[in-house]
Amino acid sequence: MSAQVLEEDLEFDMTSVESLHDERLLPKLAKLRDCDPVHWSKTNRCWQITTYEDVAAAFQDARFSNVRMSTYAFRICGLAPPAVSELVLRVDRESH
Repeated sequence: MSAQVLEEDLEFDMTSVESLHDERLLPKLAKLRDCDPVHWSKTNRCWQITTYEDVAAAFQDARFSNVRMSTYAFRICGLAPPAVSELVLRVDRESH
């Protein structure tokens, strides 16, 4: 990340309607793409990937999969996961 760009310059709350309608969002996303295209967002607690090439690579990388996290809480408690594992948001590829 460039020394001139502050972490807070790249952060926005993607769950906030106000943030998503903020006129500063598109310039912020452009700055994110230019300065830190694969960015861990402390605000959203997720990876924000902003270039086509990086998104395509992430889809092929198991480390970015939702599948292993969808049942994590149940596995650590020794419980069988309920229908949560069938949700479209929690699966990858053909199952999605």
